[in-house]
Order: sequence, then structure tokens, then C-alpha cells
Amino acid sequence: MRAMALGLGIAVAWAVLEVVVRVRTRTDADGNQTAFGGRLRPFVPPVEWTRARAEELAAGKQPCFRYDPDLGWRNNPRTRCHKGSYIYDGAGLRAPSVKRRPSKSREPGVLRVGLFGDSFTHGDGVDYAQTWGHVLEQSLNAQGIEAKVFNFGVGGYGLDQALLRWRKDGASFGLDVVVLGFQSENILRSLNMIRVLYFWRTRLPFTKPRFLLRDGRLEVINQPAIGPDALPQVLADLEHWPLREHDEFYVASDFEPRWWQGSRLLGYLSGWKAHHVGRLFYEGQQPYYDVDGEPAALALAIVGAFEGEVQHSGADFYVVHLPKKIDLERIAEDPRSLWYAGLRDEIDARHAWVETEAAFMEAVSSSSVDAMYGRSEHYSPQGNAVVGAELAGAISADRR
Repeated sequence: MRAMALGLGIAVAWAVLEVVVRVRTRTDADGNQTAFGGRLRPFVPPVEWTRARAEELAAGKQPCFRYDPDLGWRNNPRTRCHKGSYIYDGAGLRAPSVKRRPSKSREPGVLRVGLFGDSFTHGDGVDYAQTWGHVLEQSLNAQGIEAKVFNFGVGGYGLDQALLRWRKDGASFGLDVVVLGFQSENILRSLNMIRVLYFWRTRLPFTKPRFLLRDGRLEVINQPAIGPDALPQVLADLEHWPLREHDEFYVASDFEPRWWQGSRLLGYLSGWKAHHVGRLFYEGQQPYYDVDGEPAALALAIVGAFEGEVQHSGADFYVVHLPKKIDLERIAEDPRSLWYAGLRDEIDARHAWVETEAAFMEAVSSSSVDAMYGRSEHYSPQGNAVVGAELAGAISADRR
């Protein structure tokens, strides 16, 4: 009787949950289903979604970004966007004014610093004057080092795009110091080409180049990158896309219907790994940071190539650690348990690594981890101040 009652209770609970998920399920123009912030399997290639985003881009409704065949995408020059808080100059660099015309020539007595990386380097969530790049410039000036800092950061970039932007734009800027902002998720992005396959909530209808590591050498593929207008056709026939095997985030089985997915609850539960949120997702990243694995080897090769090219230009190269909120929470619990600690230490051993963990922990001790981040979980003004000050200290110490 107890077994029968237990079985009946489970069946009723399951039926209730099934109804709840069905009521909360929404279906988009492509047939993709979402509920409670997550996707239900099977997934459907987002052809119509991409076509709509490409049309928005063409109509100027996504002013922050533009297609770039060499980089995938870049910031739109001479543009104000994000309610005016993001401003780009004529070179597409984060700037205080669209009218800024940055000189590409070295200037006597002026330290020219270039920053390369993703949204954490770009300074998402804050105004220009609150970015760690601007804090760095002000801190160096306060220490008697006349400096100009140029922010080449672009939201969503991987390590590969940071290197490619250096090659396309930064190498001609007469820089004395080049800083690569290292945010752990960059490792994953460097394994991806079609942005929406990696992050399904994106608003960017772009693809990007990526590097393959062959016989110890970097080889770039998907360059020129597939443009927004052509991407819907690729998504409509992913199985025949020639580069599909090189996009880590294209998993054919995700798009294949199964009989049991007639249950919306099972469809939702089977899709949880694809939900880019929460501690479980980040713990699942750990194999990508194994220093003996291919993703880490690719990351180390990209950073190594970056440093080699920068030094050949006559500039100094630094890598600054930009921990995410979930990283700081883990560091606060136990620094040894950080999932990418091995890779972090390997980069530290090979390059001029600027560690920010201790400075963040000191700041957290008198406030909180939450205070270091804004609503988008990018750095708050306080978090940016920590990075800028720590990097200024490292650069100035090397120049004494």
C-alpha cells in the first residue's frame, strides 16, 4: 500500500509539474520553446530569429555593433548607444566623445597603453569615466607617468578576437604597453564561431573567426566571418555547414527530436545544461581549463602569439585577471577551488600576469562581493577602481 501510495504521489506531482511547464512554455517564430528562463529540447536552428536581428542591424536598431569580416563584429565608430553611456570615437574605441580623433603616433614622454578584451575590458554597465581603463589612465598620471589609454575592448569577444583586433587595429597605434583582459569565459568563446549557438540569449546575429591549433601553429578559420545576411542560410542547414565540427557549441543531438520530449517537463529538464546560468553550469566548465587539454592549449597558444607580436612591435605585454562575480564568490570560499586555477597559474608562469584577487578580497572585506558588480554582473565603479589601481601599480613599478 505504501509503495502504491508513493507511486501515486509521484505520478500526481509529475502531472502537476507537466501542466505548470506547459502553461509557462512560450514558442517563438522558429518553434523553439522556452520556460522559466530555459530552453526545451529539441532545439530548432534560429533561422527566423537571426533574420529578424540582421534586419534590425541593417536598419540601425543595434547601433553599438557592426559586422566586421576580419573580427566578426566590432563597436560602431562615431556612435552613442546604450542610452548614451557607451560612446565610440572614429576608431571605434570606447571614448569620452565621438569627436575624439586618436593619434596613431607615439608621442614623446607619453605612455600609450592599449586594452584588449571583452565586455569586462570595454566596461559594460558604467560610463566611460568609471571604466577601469580610465581609472588606469588617471592613476598613472597621478603617479607622475603621463599616459593615454586606448580601450579596444568589445562585448562578447574571445581571446582569439582580442588577438585579431590587435593585428587589425592595435598594431598600428604606436602602443608602448598592451594589456589583455583575461576573463575565464573567453576560453569557451574561442571554441565558438556562431554566436547564437554559444549563447542563445544573445542579440548579436554574428559569427566570428576562430583559431585551430595544428602542429603547434595557429590557423584561422571562418575568416572572412559569415555575415548576418548569410547566416540564416547556414543555420537552416547546419548539418552541411563545412565548419560545424569546429564549433564546440554545435551539438547535433540537441536538434534531434526524441519521443520522450513529447513531455514538456522532460524537454525542459534535458535542456538544463544549455542554460548559461548558475553554479552548475560553471562547474561543468572545468574540463575546458585542464592545462593538458586542447582548449587550454589553444588559449595558451593565443596568449603566447599575442605577447610575441606585441614584443616584436617594441611594446610591453601584460595579462590582467578579471574575475567574474561567481569567481569571486568561489575565491572567497576557497581560492584553491577556482575551476580555472591551473590555467591561471600557467599563464602567470609564462607572462606578466597582474593578479587582482587579493585587491578584490581586500575591497570585499569592507563591503561585499555584490558591491563589486552592477546589475549586469559586470564591474561596478568600485570593481573597476580595483582593477585600474592594481594594473597602474604593476605598470608603474616596472617603469621605475
